[in-house]
Amino acid sequence: MEWYLMVWKKFAVFSGRSRRKEFWMFALINTLIGLVLSIVGNVLKEGSATTALFFFRLPLIYSVAVIIPYYAVQVRRLHDTGRSGWWILSYLAPCAVLGIVLLGIIGSSAGESSYMFESHLVELAVLIVSVLVGFVICIVFMAQDSVPGTNKYGPNPKSV
Repeated sequence: MEWYLMVWKKFAVFSGRSRRKEFWMFALINTLIGLVLSIVGNVLKEGSATTALFFFRLPLIYSVAVIIPYYAVQVRRLHDTGRSGWWILSYLAPCAVLGIVLLGIIGSSAGESSYMFESHLVELAVLIVSVLVGFVICIVFMAQDSVPGTNKYGPNPKSV
């Protein structure tokens, strides 16, 4: 829990370095909290309309609340491996484009939707593959060991 709280203390700090343990513990605890909130939301959705709406939205509210600290710790983790925080774009950019394309397909009229989907199948496949490749790159970077000693982003957090 100490590692999770450490990230919240550095809520929007995008400079410096973070250890693997700090990033992965934050990711693990976020996943567990998201699962618990989803389960609670599904169990309590049978209550009154107001209660159901609130508990059904809890995972979304938590996700929005944690987005800045998550990206901050991810940037610091990239710094710890000697990389720029801009590497996050390796998966965020394809995700954004994929989301926009899917919203365009879903937002089109029902009759044109299947035609539009079929006519852009290759582009969708390329976007999905690029998102997956970006995620794999990011996971590999997050799993790598720290650059020993001081780098251009600061001192090694293992030795501090």
